[in-house]
Amino acid sequence: MAGNSNQAGAAARRAGSRDMAMPVREPLRILLLEDDPHDEIIMRHCLKQSRHFECDITSANDVANARHLLATQVFDVVVMDFWVNAEDSLSLLSRAAELPVMPPSIVVSSLDMTDIQAQSLSAGALAYLHKNDISASALDATLRTLLHARNRERLLHQALESRSNAAEKLRDEATGMAHQMITTLNAVTGLAETLSDLVNDDAPRAETGTYSALIRDSSDRLINTLQQHLSGSIRAERFQNLRYRRACVIDSVESAVQFMEAQCAAKHQDIDIVATFDRLEADFDPTALRQALVNLIGNAHKFSPAGAPIRITVDDEATAIRITVVDQGVGMSEDVLRRIDASAEVVGEQEGGLRVARNIMAMHGGELEIESFPAWGTTITLLLPRRRPTLN
Repeated sequence: MAGNSNQAGAAARRAGSRDMAMPVREPLRILLLEDDPHDEIIMRHCLKQSRHFECDITSANDVANARHLLATQVFDVVVMDFWVNAEDSLSLLSRAAELPVMPPSIVVSSLDMTDIQAQSLSAGALAYLHKNDISASALDATLRTLLHARNRERLLHQALESRSNAAEKLRDEATGMAHQMITTLNAVTGLAETLSDLVNDDAPRAETGTYSALIRDSSDRLINTLQQHLSGSIRAERFQNLRYRRACVIDSVESAVQFMEAQCAAKHQDIDIVATFDRLEADFDPTALRQALVNLIGNAHKFSPAGAPIRITVDDEATAIRITVVDQGVGMSEDVLRRIDASAEVVGEQEGGLRVARNIMAMHGGELEIESFPAWGTTITLLLPRRRPTLN
């Protein structure tokens, strides 16, 4: 008896350890759209007989009810009859964009029309089964294939997203380095201008001026090269896919001002921000808007004399937010304004920065307006929609 008891205890412990080692699988949440009670019983029986899944089945007997369930609950799979109460259930797939998530779908039908399968797959169903061919094993195999395809799609999406994030991080680092170099070179240029005003006993003014001119020219060439790189990378890839989120527009304005503050201070240019509200929120890409504003403030700094202030106003216009950058600089001629609107890629530094800003606004569904007069200054207005643009 003792031996039998020990053997039974060991068997129980082995069974217990196997149970603990087996992974606990979540039930497969299935929405079954079927209006025939008899067919529903058969489908439920076949799904419950699955060898690989424990199925948690929720039934709907019309398309409206199914749409409501999909909008309020989470399902892994939808199994739908092709015709439900004389209504084509494929309308669920055609209006999938109205739902939070449309799970992968299996269409079943007892109709012998040859184009039913083609219609179902074209509408977005991942599998089709004729009711005469339905069995527990057939449904089980279809579910496994469907979920395997979904998992592979999910892994591919994660890999692509990870690769995109890594590429964006690399671009951000390169852009940051370029901006730091431009800031440093601007400081060097400022020192060269200071040097040209100094005269000491060892270096006559003419020689000092030559040295300072060489420093300025070299710095300007490198600054232009870096700015062309930044503008080119922005046009080519950075803002092809904006990263929208709900954010405060004034935060992006202040961030751009903070970035340009040191350069403007070197020329004694004050930057004033005038906003009607403390917070004005919209759906936009904060990084892209910041870059557009950095370009505009950079132009105002570059093409305005020392001591000339720069004013930025932010106003709420219900459906859009108006951001205005005003300077008292050299202004732009009509020829320059025409080149900004043209499609040519080779443009000057001032024109390139404005075109990048205009492209960023256009991708947001917004506008960039320019009012400029030579020797009087420039006013740039950004109209940023409060809502993300849609295909409709």
